[in-house]
Amino acid sequence: MVYLRRIAFYSKLKHNTFEKLYYERALTCSNLSSSIDKSIPLVARALAELKQDDVVIAEGHADSTGGRKALLNRLRPKPKVWN
Repeated sequence: MVYLRRIAFYSKLKHNTFEKLYYERALTCSNLSSSIDKSIPLVARALAELKQDDVVIAEGHADSTGGRKALLNRLRPKPKVWN
C-alpha cells in the first residue's frame, strides 16, 4: 500500500476510507458509509478532504435505483513522481 505512507498522518476515518477504496476499487459515499459503519456526512467530509489532497478522484456514476445517480469514488492512480 504505497499511498498509505503518504496519508499516515490522516485520521482513522480517512485511513479506513482509503483502505476500503484500496480493496474495493470504486465505491459510492453511501456504500463507504455502510461498510465502515460511519455516518454519510462524516464519510463525505473525509472523501472531500482526500479529494482535496489528490488521493481520491470521482470515477463516474453508479447505476441508479431511482433518483439521482450516486458518484463513484476511487483512488487516484499512482503518479510516477511518487516512486
